[in-house]
Amino acid sequence: MNNVPRTSIELFKSEKLDYVGLLRFLAEYDSWQVPTQKDKNGNLQIKLGVFEDTETQREYPQALLFSDADAIWKFGQENDPDQIRGDMTKLSTVEVFELIGTAAKVIDIDLGTESGLRFMDDKVDDFRQAAMAVKLEQMLINEDSDPKIFNYLYHYPVFQILLRETERGANLLLAPDGAGRQIAAVFTADDCTAAFIANYMEANPGATQPLTLALEGSKLFTKLASIPSLQGIVFNPAGPPKPKAFSMELAKTVAQGGN
Repeated sequence: MNNVPRTSIELFKSEKLDYVGLLRFLAEYDSWQVPTQKDKNGNLQIKLGVFEDTETQREYPQALLFSDADAIWKFGQENDPDQIRGDMTKLSTVEVFELIGTAAKVIDIDLGTESGLRFMDDKVDDFRQAAMAVKLEQMLINEDSDPKIFNYLYHYPVFQILLRETERGANLLLAPDGAGRQIAAVFTADDCTAAFIANYMEANPGATQPLTLALEGSKLFTKLASIPSLQGIVFNPAGPPKPKAFSMELAKTVAQGGN
């Protein structure tokens, strides 16, 4: 998709793209222009402004993200240019949240343009979680180059697995495997879970829709490591990110504390 922020936001506003799909596109964007500054130690910081909520009469720390130079120019025509005066740094969404943490309570994308979009309150949390998912998915694909992956998996807040109801209770829904192996399907984000469910329901007409169970990493991998029949794990077997498979050694290592 060309010019992801503007195009995806326009599709979302016209109801041609759902909220989960919007989050995926925005979280994967890697070319935001962001007002930044250096602290006294020379470390890069995102420069926060103040959003004044006229309804609640409260002020909130605000981050501004711009998809391109045109969006910056339009903002300057309608708003105080001091908010964007100084350094502008090209950052991915993952880098934005690594720098900003939980400091911003409002995130404005392309403020002052027709495709502008505001994230506020719990929507900021949604955006942050989508960025965390993208970061994890990138780490999974390049696991040999990032020694922090086990710790990140252990502390990841919201993995999802699927359960299938049977006469004997709910069983873990496994990923399809041509060799007949018992492979656990683990999902990093809502759209990954939804894609798998859609495939499952199409392949099993009349089946009851699986139940979704959300678990933080420490609990998930402890649970998986305790199932003796499992022979492996595959993350996001139906996409949209590239699926990635591991042996059960991954679950055992993460379950021990991620070190």
